[in-house]
Amino acid sequence: MKITRPNQRGNNVIVRDIKRQYHVRRLWDFDEDAVYVTDESGYQKLSLGQKVVPVGFPRQDVFEYDEEAVATADWARLQPWRPSFFPAGPR
Repeated sequence: MKITRPNQRGNNVIVRDIKRQYHVRRLWDFDEDAVYVTDESGYQKLSLGQKVVPVGFPRQDVFEYDEEAVATADWARLQPWRPSFFPAGPR
């Protein structure tokens, strides 16, 4: 995987898994279709250049980190994750 957008790398996000359970993960990378995340241990290893494969989630299953939602399990308040940087397209 080519790491192309490091500006949000390491940020916490909330992901929804196939069983519709929610988990806090660390953002590693993203592309048009997926957001690649890992747990804290995997993030530390990736940051040191060790081989770990981030897990890709469809964008619709990734949400902005919300501390209150995590504390109360109020998942209805989650906002979809949006990248803060959009690369320039071909010119």
